[in-house]
Amino acid sequence: MRILLRTCPARLQDPNSTCTKVYREARSKLKTVLGTILEKGITTGEFVQVDLNATANMLIALFNGLMRQQIAGMDDLEGVEAAAIDFCRNAFVNQIKPI
Repeated sequence: MRILLRTCPARLQDPNSTCTKVYREARSKLKTVLGTILEKGITTGEFVQVDLNATANMLIALFNGLMRQQIAGMDDLEGVEAAAIDFCRNAFVNQIKPI
């Protein structure tokens, strides 16, 4: 997806563009994988209950934003990986252990 964001940003406006089709397919696969991970975590009690669809979309938006910043060289991304991990732990990991 990073390559598409770098080379095809204007083409993503055209629904018939190859870039748009590839991006949508990659995004759909990522959303499925994220949904599966979240669902398994919720089922086992490791994650708190969340709206799977909305949360997968939010995570993809987060990834896209981080990739765009990195591609553009806009911000200092030092520490972002650790911050993202902390965010996910605080947002999703169930702090109450099931009995």
